[in-house]
Amino acid sequence: NMLNKKIGIWLDSDKAYIFSFYQDKEELEIIYSQVEHFQVQGGYGSGTAYKPQEAVSESKYLERKKAQLKDFYRRIIVRLGSSQAIAIFGPAEAKIGLKKALEARKEFKDKIVAFKAAGNMTDNQKRALVRDFFNKEYLNRNLSLGSYMKKYSPF
Repeated sequence: NMLNKKIGIWLDSDKAYIFSFYQDKEELEIIYSQVEHFQVQGGYGSGTAYKPQEAVSESKYLERKKAQLKDFYRRIIVRLGSSQAIAIFGPAEAKIGLKKALEARKEFKDKIVAFKAAGNMTDNQKRALVRDFFNKEYLNRNLSLGSYMKKYSPF
């Protein structure tokens, strides 16, 4: 049954790599965030005064970025459907936002089995990271789940 599907996600604010493992099959899907990166012209530290309209455009930008990230998370979550275990890897804030978005939904809240910092790496390294987690740590953890959760709760 599909409930044995394990999913590892490596993401930053630009894209998410979704690795799915089900029986002996492995799939990768890449989702792009469409988040724009904002640069204030002149900006801070350039010696020019900080103009009020820059503050406005920056707060507009931050609002838009928040909406774009929310949409990015929604497009990731749609693909997690019947997974039994979800592992989240990546740098920085994007993974925190995804974790919060998942925890807000009761069908996913208890499925997050890993939440780890991982810097930028090649696609093969991402795949190896996710595969190693599920083949080693996750398997071992499930054999002794009770004691594991007490000792190493990841949150």
